[in-house]
Amino acid sequence: MGKKLRTEEFVIATKKNLFILIGALSVTNLITLSYFLFKEPKQYSYVYLSGKSSNWQIDDYVVSFLPDNHFSFKRGTLTFIGTGDNPLGITTVEFEIYDHNNVNFARGVNFSEEVSNNMKMGEGEGFENNPPSISKIEKWYVIVRWAGKEEKIELNLGPPSLE
Repeated sequence: MGKKLRTEEFVIATKKNLFILIGALSVTNLITLSYFLFKEPKQYSYVYLSGKSSNWQIDDYVVSFLPDNHFSFKRGTLTFIGTGDNPLGITTVEFEIYDHNNVNFARGVNFSEEVSNNMKMGEGEGFENNPPSISKIEKWYVIVRWAGKEEKIELNLGPPSLE
């Protein structure tokens, strides 16, 4: 009779501990769930820029507006669309991106010896704490230099025009 009583006490104690454990886990899960459900959502948006000159075209250059008042720029493809020999892979092709204040904030160089129709434009973060407005981004432009030549490409919101 003594062993049977101890076994019943053990089962009762184990059930109590199990209920306490389940209760504690439920409370922590509810706290975690409420954190994700009620936290302030972060705003994130982006715009695509493109542009075209007589020899070059820029597609899918992305400006991302990030939380905490920052912005980044990334991707983008610089493509040779001119007539004659494609300079990519034959000579050095450089590009510089300028903002609405005519300040150069990004650049890239194609050092590849492989002939290609296009090059990626790289990525980075804006140095301003206040991201530029759309009206300022519409004033951005790119200077492309190759083989002693230079062209300016005005950047526009959205995909390139299909002229």
